[in-house]
Amino acid sequence: MRDGGGEDETRKWERITYAGIVACTALAFYNLSKGHPHFDPPP
Repeated sequence: MRDGGGEDETRKWERITYAGIVACTALAFYNLSKGHPHFDPPP
């Protein structure tokens, strides 16, 4: 690897990390906002 070339790679992975955090948070809100069934208690 060339000297000083790691900055671009670091920036790339930092953006990917932040995008992943946003995507996972959005998916969690979506899944938790959907209705879910409630069953009668067992006898």
